[in-house]
Amino acid sequence: MKEGGRHEKGQHLTWTDRQEIQQGLRQKRNFREIAEIIGCAPETVSKEIQKHRYHKEVASSQRANRCGKRDKCRRRNVCGKKGNKKCVIPCRECIACNKRCPDFEDKPCRIVEKAPYVCNGCQKSRTCLFDKYLYNADCAHREYEETLRKSRRGINMSRDEMNALDALVSPLIRQGQPIAPVYKGPRSSIVIPAGLNRKAG
Repeated sequence: MKEGGRHEKGQHLTWTDRQEIQQGLRQKRNFREIAEIIGCAPETVSKEIQKHRYHKEVASSQRANRCGKRDKCRRRNVCGKKGNKKCVIPCRECIACNKRCPDFEDKPCRIVEKAPYVCNGCQKSRTCLFDKYLYNADCAHREYEETLRKSRRGINMSRDEMNALDALVSPLIRQGQPIAPVYKGPRSSIVIPAGLNRKAG
């Protein structure tokens, strides 16, 4: 949906909307600016990114030291090597510190905790050695479509389970009991799908 249009309440984001979100992130637009372009609330953009971002691990050989004290650390040889094999590399430059140093304080990139929640528009993304969080419109839309398909597949129960459920619940409903108390009753060992959790008409 292009700028000027508005999403109706409950209307789902389209593939085009997600492309606009990806482009907006690359251009370092904030959530409000992106929301104005696709015609939705900023909260919708925020939830979309956090729900569909994906985690890209950096190879272990290239992983950064995650210690929050690394900038001021002067420790060496935390790994405990001795003699001629004693390590001369500053611990702040070594990822072994993350597992071995008693003073280690985990402090990954804060992008995972605050907006925009992804590395798409970060200038340091290509050289950064931290794990990445990225938003891709195509991946996000495929996840959305898969979730939609699963929600439309109906009740995940076999015919035998449905017959057993009917034998348990129907007599109680005929007595005027609503579903919720029946479900919570001591005889109920079958999980009643949410779609059936209502009074019979």
